[in-house]
Amino acid sequence: MNSLARDPIDETGKGLSGTCQPLLATEVRTLYGKRPHLITTRQIAQIQPMPPDSTDSEIEHLVEEVCQAVATVRHAHFRLVWVAGRTSQERSRLLNALAKHLDCPDLKIGRSLSASLLELSPRLRAASAEDTFLDLLLGAASDTLCLDHLEVLFDPALRLSAVDLIQNASRRFVLVASWPGEIDGQGLSFGPADHPAHVRIPLPLDAIPVISLS
Repeated sequence: MNSLARDPIDETGKGLSGTCQPLLATEVRTLYGKRPHLITTRQIAQIQPMPPDSTDSEIEHLVEEVCQAVATVRHAHFRLVWVAGRTSQERSRLLNALAKHLDCPDLKIGRSLSASLLELSPRLRAASAEDTFLDLLLGAASDTLCLDHLEVLFDPALRLSAVDLIQNASRRFVLVASWPGEIDGQGLSFGPADHPAHVRIPLPLDAIPVISLS
């Protein structure tokens, strides 16, 4: 039996004994370009390799780009902006800078959700995961939130539709979320193609901006 189906949660949100590491690894292919691309229904990013480290000036520029995207969705049906590409560490650095700029919380969902679910028996975790996630957002007491380390939401043992969950939550909050998988010119993906947790979302997304750190 797949180890993911038994008990995927530990205090880091990455799985027991590292069994989820191949699936939940947050390192993605490094990307580069002269400026980030806002992928909407009118534009698909052109992805190329780049060195992984962002300078302070690059981070400032990216914050401006994401803020522009946030402004476009504030009155939309789904108030969501995805940030994708490069490494988990770089996306975290960007979201941290963005949260300071917007004066909003930067939530580390993997750690927070795992800590809450560890208080429950394994049998109850899947049944409680969605409500626990929404409680974390409500507990932040802010209309605007940055969401980081979302890998745990994709774990099949929790039986969540992670993308739908985040998208529906954006009807109550303005969300800037770090995509925990890969991006290419055709879509967003998470996990190996032959794994039950695999997700593939074609680009462009309808009315939901995706900032590609290219």
